[in-house]
Amino acid sequence: MPYGSFVQIMMDYAPDRDSRSLLKDLKGKGEKLQLSSGADFGKQITRGLVFLHANDITHTDMKPANVLLRKTSTEEYHLFIGDLDTSVFMEHSYTTSKDPNRLLYTAPYMSPEMAGYVLQTEATARPGRKTDVWSMGCILIALVNSHLGTTDQWLEKGDTKESFQITEKVSSMTVVFKVKGGFRPVIDRSTHQGIRELIENCLRDDAEQRFSAASVLDTLEYLDL
Repeated sequence: MPYGSFVQIMMDYAPDRDSRSLLKDLKGKGEKLQLSSGADFGKQITRGLVFLHANDITHTDMKPANVLLRKTSTEEYHLFIGDLDTSVFMEHSYTTSKDPNRLLYTAPYMSPEMAGYVLQTEATARPGRKTDVWSMGCILIALVNSHLGTTDQWLEKGDTKESFQITEKVSSMTVVFKVKGGFRPVIDRSTHQGIRELIENCLRDDAEQRFSAASVLDTLEYLDL
């Protein structure tokens, strides 16, 4: 809805918090989502992402806390992508802010090209659809491994195997520099092989080589977990 120079986005009410809260509650009980539930969550989120991308919208801040939940009468969860105030129309051009802190992002779910965008001072195009796909790969890690990227995700630099743990004491900009410097999310060895390969295709450094959101959805539906 237009309001003056702003656009108001009206969405369905999602009363059952968000997926990060759910994962945190499960982790506190020593539990995690069943693989089938994690895959179903992944499919629902990716369907929303496919819709956004089909309408030339990049979210730019995909993460579990921006995936809202509503329980159905059968105790199943219906998921919604929220926090669209960070999203951009891909047909527009953007330049970096002089102050990186004015940009809205969540470092543990940030693609390498988004990290570069945040850190550069010269004019540059804002990353497109594939930055959301990178974030989707990180979300899949959270869903199947119950890692909450903002508090306990490990990063590893492939050429040196140097590791780095994200904790509550680590600043966002420290993580941005790590991602820009080649550190990447660690996928648990216990992860289902099909899901692991899918995540790897989401987390390719070269954005052009990454899966599209549609390919992520096709793969999740093919795996039928």
